[in-house]
Amino acid sequence: MKTSQPASAAPPIYHWIGKSGKTYPYLVFPYGTAIWELPGVYVICDELNPLQIVPVQIGETENLEQDLAYFDMARYDECRPRHAYVHVRIELDAAARKAEAEDLKALYQQAYLAA
Repeated sequence: MKTSQPASAAPPIYHWIGKSGKTYPYLVFPYGTAIWELPGVYVICDELNPLQIVPVQIGETENLEQDLAYFDMARYDECRPRHAYVHVRIELDAAARKAEAEDLKALYQQAYLAA
């Protein structure tokens, strides 16, 4: 369930690096924050500590709000002893979204990747 609209203050930025070596800046929100109905790439992750972020799911979508609402949080909660965050990057170009998500998935293969 979504708790609020994204804050008007700028959210923190986290830089994910793909297998290609390319760096992608992502906006960071606590899981459950309402996200815009825009196309983009997302990384749902755990923060083990401020220096260790573990991706749980990586995906791309035409509608971030809709896709993130359907993430299987019940399954995720069974193994989630830590803090959950969603990292999002708005990307309007469908081919670029797919390429970026694949680049990240190729490096972070331990992430739970939804079918």
